[in-house]
Amino acid sequence: MVTQTYEIPIKEATKIAIPKIKPEIIGCPGYESINFEGLVVPQSLNRTLFDRCGVEVKQGGSILTTDEVKEEILTTNKNKNLYMRFANDRPIALVTDKFREINPTTMAGNISGKLKSQPLVRYFQDNESVQMNFPIESRFPGLYIAVNTGPYGVFGGSGQNAIQYGITWFNKTCSNWTMFLGRDLMSRRGRIIHRNNGSENKNLDALIKTADELAMEIEDSKSKIFDRCDLENYFNAYIKKGMPEKIKETIVNENPNWISAYDLSYRLTQLCQDPKLSDVTRARIEYLAGEVILCYDRIMQNVQANTANMPMNARLRVPRVSRLQTAGQLYYVTK
Repeated sequence: MVTQTYEIPIKEATKIAIPKIKPEIIGCPGYESINFEGLVVPQSLNRTLFDRCGVEVKQGGSILTTDEVKEEILTTNKNKNLYMRFANDRPIALVTDKFREINPTTMAGNISGKLKSQPLVRYFQDNESVQMNFPIESRFPGLYIAVNTGPYGVFGGSGQNAIQYGITWFNKTCSNWTMFLGRDLMSRRGRIIHRNNGSENKNLDALIKTADELAMEIEDSKSKIFDRCDLENYFNAYIKKGMPEKIKETIVNENPNWISAYDLSYRLTQLCQDPKLSDVTRARIEYLAGEVILCYDRIMQNVQANTANMPMNARLRVPRVSRLQTAGQLYYVTK
């Protein structure tokens, strides 16, 4: 559920230090149980623990024994101090002592001071994130600078997702939100990312520059075309990442021959308002709606390259491989 408000909810996470001892690891790689004399690591954090300790679970490579993995974990814990963080009873992340919680209230105050505006806040309850939208409508009607804390932002962050900056357009005709990207960030195909490196003002200046060019980009998107094959292959890439197939089927069936980037963006923002969709899915689709307008050329390069390299009978859908099918081939390896 998405709640719109002018107040930023702030909640406190629980942090538990991992004892500086070798853990007990039971089970095969990818399905193991890890505990430190009764302190059990939630399985959702196993991979993060390995990542922090320079260990991977994958196929092939120089195999590590379980005892060697235990030693890597102990060495890392002695050098960096490992902690588990919980949002109420839900595990958020496993972090080192270098982790610093983000403070959305302080962030909002700093940005408000530069932009001279107060944010409209979107609180995504599913993943406890906050998106702050600062109006800059003098440049383009319905335009906002958007700052997203990432998952568990109201608890200080997950430790795995950085703060992200973007541009949001509130299209009153469609009554939906759309996330746009910066022109200078095309190579990354993503929003500006902030990692407490003092780049906040630089990020905001880059987005304001992009905002000044947005009206032209939106108008140009009306003549940029996705034919049926391009559209299906573009959607298939995101279906594998969790986008509902129903959205793809609806848009493809409505547009059997082609659709403009502008109309595709508009329709995506309409369909993702379905209350049956999770907050995370809705936010992801809103992001795609901006991507098809500002990243059209790069999307088409990738789609057409992928299409050319796939056999005809595989172009519409690439089947997933179940983890169960590969469980016997997984090993611990050094990153």
